[in-house]
Amino acid sequence: MLVDISNRLGFESPGNFTRFFKLQQGFSPSQYRRNVTVLASGPAVPTLAPVIGLDRWGAGLSLAA
Repeated sequence: MLVDISNRLGFESPGNFTRFFKLQQGFSPSQYRRNVTVLASGPAVPTLAPVIGLDRWGAGLSLAA
């Protein structure tokens, strides 16, 4: 899935996307995914803010699985 997201956003490799994501967000995509999974398994699913800065390449990013 990370390969698909990085390709869709125009990154040359998933590693480049991961570095960019971590610089922008302060945590890696895998840390984000783990936190979302933990939050979603609780009694109420919070509204998640969109990932900042990733849509500037002209491709949308859906957080829905």
